[in-house]
Amino acid sequence: MLWDAFNSALMIDTSFNIQVYHKYKMVPGVEIIPYSRYLKFMENWAMDMGGISGSYGRTPGVEIFEDHEHKTSIVPIICYESIYGEFVGRKVKLGAELIAIVTNDGWWGETQGYKQHRNTAACALLKPAAG
Repeated sequence: MLWDAFNSALMIDTSFNIQVYHKYKMVPGVEIIPYSRYLKFMENWAMDMGGISGSYGRTPGVEIFEDHEHKTSIVPIICYESIYGEFVGRKVKLGAELIAIVTNDGWWGETQGYKQHRNTAACALLKPAAG
């Protein structure tokens, strides 16, 4: 059986409209195996690092979430996508007013991983309040 795994974020509004964002900037060796056809031995290593066997899918999802009820656009950023300033900036230029960084830092334990996220990740309003 063939299947694809994705690292994704969902937004479901009150009318049950579902928007899906698939992570695009993958962490090499954990979420994507470079040259996987030639480096099959890395698949087990990726599993040990908390990844999957093989690579996550990157089919298109939405670029930004649109909340029509509240007239707000939200940039979903998953985990280490937050460190790519040009990538995040391009999404902000699409008209986003809020950056929402989604991550599960619990599995890092007492390593530097969650501390890096803490230092780079936040939700920030991009548009100043009227007044």
